[in-house]
Amino acid sequence: MSIKHKNWKPVKGHSQWGMPRAKRAKLILVEPEQDELQIDIDGCRALRHYGAQFAILQKAGITHGWKESMTPSRAKNHMHITIKLPRVITNLERVCLQSILGSDPMREAFNYVRVNKRTRYPIVFFEKENT
Repeated sequence: MSIKHKNWKPVKGHSQWGMPRAKRAKLILVEPEQDELQIDIDGCRALRHYGAQFAILQKAGITHGWKESMTPSRAKNHMHITIKLPRVITNLERVCLQSILGSDPMREAFNYVRVNKRTRYPIVFFEKENT
């Protein structure tokens, strides 16, 4: 299960884009466990892309043991997909898989920067408290 932080503090710096705004909106910061992916789907087109990319990985036998769960995102027709994996992965591998599966490209670019800079919260979702 993902790690949810209600009382978190934004980290300063350009690589933390969106954190101050999320804090003001009283959103919960959700970190993945070491065996989880967080896919940020922004619209119907991105969801179709996710399905197509997932099918490629599935045909290669990579998705064996993966368990998906979906929650609505803050915007209309957007969603968050959390995938529980059968093994622990590195943050770099997490960013790679999330990108392959069609997660928001800007989010993944910032995730990559934060992973390389070894920031406190390298990969996160922001969700409403009731999700």
